[in-house]
Parts: sequence; C-alpha cells; structure tokens
Amino acid sequence: LRAIQENALPTPEELTTLQEVKSAAPDTPFAVPEQYLLAVGAIPAVRARIQGAQFVQSYAERVDYLREGLEQFCAACVACDTSEALRAVPPFSTLPTARI
Repeated sequence: LRAIQENALPTPEELTTLQEVKSAAPDTPFAVPEQYLLAVGAIPAVRARIQGAQFVQSYAERVDYLREGLEQFCAACVACDTSEALRAVPPFSTLPTARI
C-alpha cells in the first residue's frame, strides 16, 4: 500500500493537468497510465482510504510488538515482587508485598 501511495497516485497538480487536457480535447484518447491516473484520482478521498488501510494492516503487528514488551515488563515486576533475594536487600525489605 505504501508503494501505491508513493508511486501510483496522482498528485493534485497532475490530476488538475490531466483534467484540463481532457476538457480541452475530450475526443483525444489517453494512454493507459493517464487513464489510470484519472480513474484513481476520481475516487473520493483515495489517499485517506489508503492511509486507513495501511493503519489497519499494521495495527495487529504494532499491538503484538507492544504486548510482548508489556508482558516482559510484567514478568520482571512479578520476579522482583516474589524474589526472596531482593527482599533481603535493606531498602526493599520494608516494602509490603504487592500482588499483580
């Protein structure tokens, strides 16, 4: 999707130019690339739609990445909380035991 967004969508300037040429000579056929750019440019909010699709596509991967780090952090908290060796260290020996 990123490649489409970066390389296969017309810029507003390109779209304006193509529409002007089409209006000036409506009977002149366009080549396939220009036809494609006009067709894609006619899709309402095409850039926003592609950005939304990119977000949806990458969302699960981002959540999994964050979940992994959070699970590791929670495991470290539990290990610290249940460590008898850490409880013997003076600053920690007076803390109440928390339950996660």
